[in-house]
Amino acid sequence: MRLKSLVTLLSLALIALLIWWYQLVEDRTADLLSPDNEHFIDAFMRDFKLTAMNTAGKPGYTLRAHEFNHFNDSDIADLAQPVLHLLHTDADWRLSAEQGEINDEQNQITLLNKVVMQQTTGDDKTTGLRLLTERLNIDTRRQLASTEQIARIEYKNLRLNSRGMQLDNLNGQLKLLAEVTGVYERP
Repeated sequence: MRLKSLVTLLSLALIALLIWWYQLVEDRTADLLSPDNEHFIDAFMRDFKLTAMNTAGKPGYTLRAHEFNHFNDSDIADLAQPVLHLLHTDADWRLSAEQGEINDEQNQITLLNKVVMQQTTGDDKTTGLRLLTERLNIDTRRQLASTEQIARIEYKNLRLNSRGMQLDNLNGQLKLLAEVTGVYERP
């Protein structure tokens, strides 16, 4: 009877050990497959266009991009080849870049790499005023664009460089912040 009890006890111990091992393997597999531990795209769009209305119920800006990718572990979505139009009654701005980011929580769009701001008339014809920089932050709610990078402004025969720039699109004010230099070439 002692041998029978010993065999039963060893069998129960072996079963308990197998169950423990199985649970350990399951937990590791669940950790590896868990969406919480992976960085993956949870929403995407290709060749999209967005029109955002202002408080008066009129279009405030439009945004187009070749790609929109939102990741599961971030509040920021990545954009490929974004084009943003800040709309205003007198003159609009067309902003483009190689890349961009949208932070919907902060109502902010950031344009990155070869950013071009081109002032346009309402029918999308350029006025000649261009601004070039490498990074531009846009507060979409207040229609403020700013950079701390070098900003190069081109208008007809005038070339200006500035470290930092702010554009208040609603008031039509463009401010150059520091180290402003310029060249005017007679036609």
